[in-house]
This record gives sequence, structure tokens and C-alpha cells, in this order.
Amino acid sequence: MAFGACTEADCTVAETDVCLRNNDPAKCPNRANAGTVEEALEPPLEAPVENPRFQHSLTLDPEAAASIMRSRYAHLVGILGMPKSGKTAALVSTYLLLGRDQLKGFSFLDSMSLRALDEISHGARVWQVGESFGQMTVHTELSDERTPGFMHLRLERHSDERRFDMLLSDLPGEWSTALIDKERSDRLEFLRAADVIWIMVDGEELRAKRHHTEHRIKIMLQRLAKIVTHKPPIKIVISRRDHGAPLQSSVDALLAEAARHGFEATVAPIASFQDGDDATPGTGIAELIASVVEEEAAQPEFWPTTAPSGARAMLNYRGATGQ
Repeated sequence: MAFGACTEADCTVAETDVCLRNNDPAKCPNRANAGTVEEALEPPLEAPVENPRFQHSLTLDPEAAASIMRSRYAHLVGILGMPKSGKTAALVSTYLLLGRDQLKGFSFLDSMSLRALDEISHGARVWQVGESFGQMTVHTELSDERTPGFMHLRLERHSDERRFDMLLSDLPGEWSTALIDKERSDRLEFLRAADVIWIMVDGEELRAKRHHTEHRIKIMLQRLAKIVTHKPPIKIVISRRDHGAPLQSSVDALLAEAARHGFEATVAPIASFQDGDDATPGTGIAELIASVVEEEAAQPEFWPTTAPSGARAMLNYRGATGQ
């Protein structure tokens, strides 16, 4: 028989089965068996209501992004671009401008990915004059290389006090490289629900008339035409405007290629930071954000399920990510 704690302070009957007063433990008036102790305990406290937990990755995963889109309309922006094309720099510049209330025409209200935005902007906030501009941003890394990450912004437009949400994809440049070189698109299914797609291009590449970069962007447009059937607007975002304007012949070639595949494309030159003399930091960012809000196209299902076919019915998106 198990003996519980004795009412005598110094008794060790529970450990030694020997009564401090040399009584028979089973008959000692001071003993308390385990069942008695258990019955005497107060009921345990109710578990507190859990707050939403931060996910392993600081960016929002597709499920979290879809949850926002189910609760209210959100503008989904797909951002593509090869490594070092300025994708992260544009997000950092937007965040810093909002933090200083300097994004012309807009005010910051909220973000479900505030920690992620703060993390990617850390380098820019501690940057010192004379240091390499490459230290201002970090390479995008995701906790799951098969799942896209998203940044969330809730803003207010000054002109009409309209409040709106934006979800901006934050993807490694290697995903765009894989799309171009290997036509890998399984991780980009979310683009089928995008209101607009930004294709980031390093402005230095278009100023030097480097046909290689121009050719690769054309291939990207060809690949996109196979992924998105609703043909969302394309914004060719040319970074590093502070170093000068791109060659018009290169811009015209990209616009013509987009039109050939049924896309309505426009160009948006920006300068996320300033390393040259032709533009101030943040040039073009407010206009880029404003262009997204102006797009009021019907919003398709966020992560559409493609119809299965043949014996490979189970090889849908979830299965394909196991490659």
C-alpha cells in the first residue's frame, strides 16, 4: 500500500515506510494515503486561452496569408527577380519610409509580419557611411525551401482615408533562377491569385545593354504565361535609379515581350537607397505601392487546387513539394 505525506512535519513514512512515532503505518492516525491526498487537492487551473503562436519562419506562410485574405480583401503582390535584383531592398525601403512617416500618400497601420520586416531592415538601420551597400540587406532564406513567405502591410491612403492590406511575397532569387533555367513552378502556384506581379531587374544590367539579363527576363515572362491564366498586370521594377536611367531599347524589348504573352506591363524605376546622384533614396516606392491599390481585379482563389489526372492523381502540390 502506498502511504502519502504524514501530517507530522518531519515524518518520512512516504519514503521509508517507517513511522516517526513507531506506529503501524497502516493504522497511524496521522498518516494520509495517496488517494486521500489526491482527493484533497484543489482542481487544477484551467488552461489559459492560447494566443496565436509565431511560426518558425518570421514571414507568413501560405496558410497565414490565406487566413488574412479570407477575413478581408488583401492585395497579393508576387515579387520575382534574380539574386541581387533589389527585391529585399525594395521591401526594406518601403518599411523604413513607413516607419518615418515618409511614404508619400500613405500611413502605416499594422503588420502581421512586423518581426520579419524588422529583421530584414536591421542592416539598413545600423549601416554606416562608407560601408558597402551590400550590407544593408540580407539574402532571403526560408525555413522551408518549398513554401513561399509573405510580408503583410496594412496601410491607409491619405487621399480618401481608405484602409487596405497588402501581401508581398519575399522569395529567394534562386526561385526565379530555377523558374528560368529549370521551369520549376510548383512553388509559385500562389501567383495564380496575384493582383499584380513585380519583376525586379537590376538597373545596372539594363544600362549596360547586357543582352544576357534581357534574355533571361524574357524567358521568365514566357514561363509566367504558362503559370497564370488570368494574366495579372506586370510591373517591371527597375532598381538603382540613382545610378541613371536604363536604356530605352531594353525597356521597349521587355514590354514587347510581355505584350506578346498577353500581359499588360508597365515600367517602374525605383531607388531603394542612394549610392548615386540621379535619384534620392526611396524614389518611386510610393508610386509603386499606389499602383497596387489601383488594381481592383477580381481575386481568384489564393492557392487553387489543380485538377488531378490519370494514375498520378495524388501528385498535386503537396506531393510535389516532396521532390
